Amino acid sequence: MNASDPDGLVRLAAIRRRCGWLFRIRPQSMATPLFKLFSPYERRMIARVDGLSLFLDPLSHLAGTILSEGTFEADTAAIFRAGIKPGDTVLDIGANEGFFSALAARLAGPAGTVIAVEPQQRLQDVLRINLALNGTGTTHVCQCAIGAESGGTVELSLAPPGNTGSSSILNRYRWGGGVERVPVHSVPEILDELAIDRVDFVKVDVEGYESQVVPSLMPLLEAGRIGTLLLDYHATILQAAGVDPRMLHAAIVGANYEPVSR
Repeated sequence: MNASDPDGLVRLAAIRRRCGWLFRIRPQSMATPLFKLFSPYERRMIARVDGLSLFLDPLSHLAGTILSEGTFEADTAAIFRAGIKPGDTVLDIGANEGFFSALAARLAGPAGTVIAVEPQQRLQDVLRINLALNGTGTTHVCQCAIGAESGGTVELSLAPPGNTGSSSILNRYRWGGGVERVPVHSVPEILDELAIDRVDFVKVDVEGYESQVVPSLMPLLEAGRIGTLLLDYHATILQAAGVDPRMLHAAIVGANYEPVSR
């Protein structure tokens, strides 16, 4: 950091402006080799964003949103700040680069625990770094997909590197960044291995794979072992796969959970 740019955002924006032409290439996957010309760790930098220290790639969707809006998904971040208290255990399913995992680690504090689940191999180091920059409590990173039962693998379709958060098990990208096979684990199995009985706050953002994640959570929901569930329904992807999101919602409500927002 230099004195004129204490948060690193000015340098972040300068690199994004200089390389902005890459985002105009269509299909976007054609730009992938050009993205790779820049070593990701030479290009990434630590920037201060909304009280967090984040290891950001200026050419990512995450950084672009932060530069244009000053934060990332402000409404979701507000729910995190209202719902997570010191000492909480937080499960982030679909952690991507770790913005919300890092926020949870900061909010839960030294006595807290954050479990970040992200299937993409290319994001594992970045996710761990962002947790380390913001958490003084216990953190776990699980590279897997979540299923109703553990075992086997699924194929993950990788979005181009500029928007890793759009990678999906259900959506197939003809011009994406390739595919990756990832192991499948259930949430109860993960918690049993970590000797965790209850989770205070769960966030799910899995690009339409809610149809498998919700059944994995149901034994915990029915047993009252989850405090708050923040679930992002990708209705279009679900409906294309023949899944009615209203049925998933009804199952959660049927486990004695009260909807507080839609």
